[in-house]
Amino acid sequence: MKCFRSCRSLCRSACYVAALIVLVAHHRFGPGWVGVSSPARPKVRPEPQVVCAASLTWNWDDKLGEGTFKEAYMARVEGDGDYYGYTAGQKLVLKFMKAAQYNSGVRITEKDIQAQQLGQNYAEKFESVVKPQRGGEPLRVFFRVGKLVSSSRNLYHGKTLKVLEGENMLVELPLYGEFEKFNSNTGWSSGVGALPSAFSHWTWVESNGEHLVCDLQGHRGLKGGPHTLGGKDCPYYAFSDPAVLSKVSGTYGPADLGVKGQETWFSKHVCNDFCKSLGLQGKVPNCQSHFKTQTHTVYRPIR
Repeated sequence: MKCFRSCRSLCRSACYVAALIVLVAHHRFGPGWVGVSSPARPKVRPEPQVVCAASLTWNWDDKLGEGTFKEAYMARVEGDGDYYGYTAGQKLVLKFMKAAQYNSGVRITEKDIQAQQLGQNYAEKFESVVKPQRGGEPLRVFFRVGKLVSSSRNLYHGKTLKVLEGENMLVELPLYGEFEKFNSNTGWSSGVGALPSAFSHWTWVESNGEHLVCDLQGHRGLKGGPHTLGGKDCPYYAFSDPAVLSKVSGTYGPADLGVKGQETWFSKHVCNDFCKSLGLQGKVPNCQSHFKTQTHTVYRPIR
């Protein structure tokens, strides 16, 4: 039987909003807690039998934004011990699927984490091999790699069900500064900055067609701007939630459109000067458009 989230009003007491929610992480860290705080932010304490537990609290009014598929909130780790490796006082971004997408079968899974980690692996190699620069200084490239958690209870915003019991959610460190979308997994490009699309093209060539890291979004850091790299004042690209188009559709989650996705992406891609400087021009697969070009992430059909 499929479980669906309902957006209709449900009779729940107001105190339910501020309840503690046990989270089970798919990582080596022990169990933690999440609390949805009221505007007054009540003190949250773990039960005595939970060892080294901390809490994650947020205010439903502290919404960072939402895309076509996910909602994001700014949360904070509170209490004793750590929260899946994050320490008290740290801010985290909490993401979960919007009701319509969840009901259509789209889920946050370990494959999303694997896509983030693969993006970071390529970013490290890109820095090492290509050595990108901006204004004569090294240009850093990195991806946020989050952690998967799941709720042990239904989460409500007022009387609206937001997260189902057992539903996976994603937590990751924040990106500071203006958030931008650079390209999508169907070939759309904002044209802002040459690096994002060149990097996507490079990952396909570097992997001999195994992977195309795209759907790049995040912050284009400038000197003197917000410091995301541990206080280092240097130019950088910080990405979050990439899509990986592999040779087998779905390997890296529902945003992995497979070889047809790769062909679609390249059918829209126009090599910029950065691509040309890396010798990427002409190194493309058979270019055919199988999907409509969208600015947002496109997910493969759920069967």
